[in-house]
Amino acid sequence: MRIISTLLFIIALVFLGYPYTQIYFLNEAAKNNDHTELANLVNLETVKDNHKHALEYSVKNNVDMNATPNILSDIMTEGAGLAGTVMASTINYDWISQHLQGENGRTLIQDMTFAFFESPTRFTIRIRELRENPIHIQMELKDWKWQVVGIYE
Repeated sequence: MRIISTLLFIIALVFLGYPYTQIYFLNEAAKNNDHTELANLVNLETVKDNHKHALEYSVKNNVDMNATPNILSDIMTEGAGLAGTVMASTINYDWISQHLQGENGRTLIQDMTFAFFESPTRFTIRIRELRENPIHIQMELKDWKWQVVGIYE
């Protein structure tokens, strides 16, 4: 029984520590602007899609559609979709590397203020304090591999 409980404890420690090792690899890839390593650690298409949806949501919900004429609200809605598409097309590994790096030559690990599980398959990282316009990084566990799926400003 003692061997089984020790084994379960070790498995739990490995599972809990795994995303933190990925943070280290993200830090090194961003610092060196290593596109090959970033490709392994970041699901670029999902990041683009999530960024596009976040931008569209922000535009649509910051405008009072009831106070604007229907034509104007339609134009703004279409503009939000276009802006999201244009913004998503500018997201590449250089953009990701830039957002993962800290300010003033600091690294991701130096500027990280929060990193913990949101659920067993989601992990959240916050760069900078909440009052300092933070960047949130979402990681998901897919096929036993942690990958960045969202970067939110």
